Amino acid sequence: MKKQSTNVEERLAAGIPVWAEQLDVSAGFLRLEVSRGRLHVTRLGRRVLVTKREIERYLAANGSALATAGKIAGQ
Repeated sequence: MKKQSTNVEERLAAGIPVWAEQLDVSAGFLRLEVSRGRLHVTRLGRRVLVTKREIERYLAANGSALATAGKIAGQ
């Protein structure tokens, strides 16, 4: 069995908790962004994945807002 990579840079897609850790925001915040329609997910059965390309698109469109959210959360 192939060992799964834990490095998100090597993956094409990852779950919301993985991206939340990488972006230093909560998984709940990313789920809220999904419900607002700002972040698009791919569903594979029960799994909810976000592609690396979608994260890059999201950050380009919302990066400054995300940075502000991170600063507020880090206070």
